Amino acid sequence: MSGMTKMLVALLLMVSLTACSSNGGGSSSSTEPTNTGAASETTLAGETTLAPETTAAETSGGAVASGLSIDPCGLLTSAEITSATGVEFGEGTINETMTRDGQTVCDWLSTGSEFAIAQVLIVDSDVFDSNKSSAEEVFGLTANPVDVAGADRTYATAEGSIVAMDIGGIFLQVSYIPAGPGNVQDATLELAAIAAARMP
Repeated sequence: MSGMTKMLVALLLMVSLTACSSNGGGSSSSTEPTNTGAASETTLAGETTLAPETTAAETSGGAVASGLSIDPCGLLTSAEITSATGVEFGEGTINETMTRDGQTVCDWLSTGSEFAIAQVLIVDSDVFDSNKSSAEEVFGLTANPVDVAGADRTYATAEGSIVAMDIGGIFLQVSYIPAGPGNVQDATLELAAIAAARMP
């Protein structure tokens, strides 16, 4: 699976999993590709292109549209993401398409020539088991459990692009989707530890 395809699949999975779980188990009403703030478009040939960023608003703290009091953009800085990944990133912006009642999402986009994304997703309900089951089916999970200080339960996808945590009943997911293939678990775990330590 190419890096760009992996990124698109991962983002669509995160949208569908959390949409179903945060809507009481119902399914999302749309089957169209979701605009993730990076404005990805899938062409008929299956290639992914990037349109200009749309209405994602920068945040500097405080409540966001989801009603959650935790600002996901406050859990990581672009400098921390750059340090962990070796890729330059811009400031975090709220992903207005994925943010809804009980769920809030922040995206950081790379600023270089190769597209990469870091993301923090917070859901204020217990969706850990259902998301873990779906992630295992689509991506596979790491053979060994991952440990993140402060998390009650954790899992990571096989190539390490997603680290998810249950922290006192709050679902926190940290993702790093690079431009190319390869295992990025160390970088994602480093970011997950920083984000978990800042949870209230």
